[in-house]
Amino acid sequence: MPRPDEGVEYESTYPFLLAQNGHEVICKSKRANDTKIQSLKQNILDDVLFLNPDVVIIHLGIVDCAPRLFTRRETRLLNLVPISVSKIIINLFSKHRYKITKMRKISYVNAVNYRVNLSKIIKEIQSENRKIILIKILDTNSSNLQRSFGFQENIEKYNMIIDDIAIAFDLDILDPNLCNNGLLPDGIHINKKMHDYIAKKIIGLVVNA
Repeated sequence: MPRPDEGVEYESTYPFLLAQNGHEVICKSKRANDTKIQSLKQNILDDVLFLNPDVVIIHLGIVDCAPRLFTRRETRLLNLVPISVSKIIINLFSKHRYKITKMRKISYVNAVNYRVNLSKIIKEIQSENRKIILIKILDTNSSNLQRSFGFQENIEKYNMIIDDIAIAFDLDILDPNLCNNGLLPDGIHINKKMHDYIAKKIIGLVVNA
């Protein structure tokens, strides 16, 4: 997705670059999206089946696997208390982020459910005339390794699930880790260089299909 405050304008994103190459692109990206959300029946219908695309690019995983201080339910509860109170709680937890993520081991979607959700999405949308491309999760940076316990291990575990699913369903995989220096400073989102790399790789997979 575009992140103009971090130097990634819409014109730099890989959906836009694909469109510039002559492909009709319908971008259904959502902030904070994960496989639990995307595997809901209505989202599968609205984002894929009702549009009947020839190619589907699935780029999901970092939101699922990233270590969290709070569950989604806890975050919703924090939003209900006065800001002055929630700010104190969040600051306290953030100060001890590494220890807390090591103790609580929270991710929005655990590895077992990630496999189930991703498989469900693919089963629902796969057809003989439709190409599906899975994009693996990009490794994080050293700053996140020091802040969040087990971040890289989570990424590797979920990427192995993507590998397994690609084999099981005979799908193409695009691995962004084959391109260096593709992260924004937050160690999570992709920069202009990576958007360009992914666009070129997708074009290659589609043209050579």
